Amino acid sequence: MSSALAPIILFTYNRPLHTQKTLNALAKNPQSKDSILYIYCDGVKKNTTSEELKKINEVREFVKKENRFKEIIIKVQETNIGLADSILNGVTEVINKHKKIIVLEDDIKVADSFLTYMNEALNYFEQEQRVFHINGFNNESNLQFLLKDYYFLNFMSCWGWATWKDRWDKLNLDYQYFYQQLILQPKLLFNYNYSNVLNHHAQLKANIDKEIKTWAILWYSTVFFNEGLCLTPKYSLVENIGMDGSGEHCDITSFYKKKYFVKNLPLKKYLKSSKLRYEELFTSRLHLKLFYKYGAERPLLLIFLSLFKGILKKKISRLKQRLNSPKEYLIERINCNKKWYGNEYGGFYVHPDLLNDKSFVYSFGIGEDVSFDLAIIQNHNSQVFAFDPTPKSITWVTHQDLPANFHFYDFGIDVKDGERAFNLPSNENHVSGSVFSPSHVSENRKIEVKMKSLRSIMKDLKHQHIDVLKMDIEGSEYDVLLDIINSNIKVGQILAEFHDRFFSEGNNKSKKVIKALEKKGYYIFGVSASKQEISFLNKRWINK
Repeated sequence: MSSALAPIILFTYNRPLHTQKTLNALAKNPQSKDSILYIYCDGVKKNTTSEELKKINEVREFVKKENRFKEIIIKVQETNIGLADSILNGVTEVINKHKKIIVLEDDIKVADSFLTYMNEALNYFEQEQRVFHINGFNNESNLQFLLKDYYFLNFMSCWGWATWKDRWDKLNLDYQYFYQQLILQPKLLFNYNYSNVLNHHAQLKANIDKEIKTWAILWYSTVFFNEGLCLTPKYSLVENIGMDGSGEHCDITSFYKKKYFVKNLPLKKYLKSSKLRYEELFTSRLHLKLFYKYGAERPLLLIFLSLFKGILKKKISRLKQRLNSPKEYLIERINCNKKWYGNEYGGFYVHPDLLNDKSFVYSFGIGEDVSFDLAIIQNHNSQVFAFDPTPKSITWVTHQDLPANFHFYDFGIDVKDGERAFNLPSNENHVSGSVFSPSHVSENRKIEVKMKSLRSIMKDLKHQHIDVLKMDIEGSEYDVLLDIINSNIKVGQILAEFHDRFFSEGNNKSKKVIKALEKKGYYIFGVSASKQEISFLNKRWINK
């Protein structure tokens, strides 16, 4: 175990006043005079104004005069590479040489005990592979009084942090990999976004779409997917002074204004007197969720009233659903291996043992959700043929980066070929329309869409059978399923969302179709928790 002080790396660009405050605060730490300080100055952007160039030069002149550390190494980039690449490249370069590192940006003002905490943590947890990251920052909430002086989160903060080379070596730079894994696993996505109080997955997507370029989401994702822990102090040891619109990703906000630098018990003393639990505690997670959902100043009583109201509303909704929609006829009659593919709202149970890279999967009604289709491709490399006639869905699909196995067609399925009147949703932000008139659509937003029968589609695609047929077609499934049964089309698995709620005799329609399917050898093997997504298996296919 190395007890040497970790090097500090500071990233700067064009904020001389912020840089000065950051260095002045850092220099007040007793360990600063014995620490090596690396300062990375990014290069000048193209078309930089004379005023910005002046600030860039002021930063460089100021850091050249810095003399309060054991050694100062200044790296000036020849060209501007941006904050994300500056940090990724700089941290990698320094950590490869020193095996550990403390990282700051030019707007992070630290407490006098910051370096002592960071170095003690780096030394103590060096051999503990579960610990990936040392947080310097902590948010403030009304539950802070319940927190330990130091504890672990699965949450990584990039405002003053530290890590080790062997953990940093695990960094995955593939935004797409993380995003695809998350949309295929709803529970994982839920935890990744801290019970959906955050939207970190949206930041991954924004990077994939080249709308932004950030680095911290990659490190957070790496820590999360490795089930890593982040040591966190009860009270923040850093203050972000850059939330004034001056930084690359720093909007003007008062969201983080709080009381900084409240005295924490020294880490070494705490570790001697208390047993640290290597897990994220309920109170620690709740503290973070409350902050991101309600901010730092909302009264605790109002928070608990809001939480109670939300829980009660969900329970009442579920009770109403059970009372109003008895579905005792949805009995799983085949006991086989089944796996949920797709997210919570767009997924179905599939019998995965009957799928391979030669399988044909038809997916009708995709809207703006291809989580099911991507799960099929990822797990089996099957060919997926997706269909949707709605303009919004067609536009959405054309802007997605989808695998070569995904084939899209801009028409829907019906019992016959031709144009058909189609009601778009009343809310223009929604995508699911219908040939019927359920409450969520408007007959005033009627369009004509192209439809084809399954026989015609299979003939055009030159397919003799379908391994999986998935349908979410807003009430049309009843007529289409009866048409498929009467056509003797060979299908291995039929996955359909039943929209019985659209019809006054909806349950009877469902019973009729299920009975007809059973006569043809299709039996239920999977039913979703909502009792709407029903999966049928052709018994003849089991021995196929």
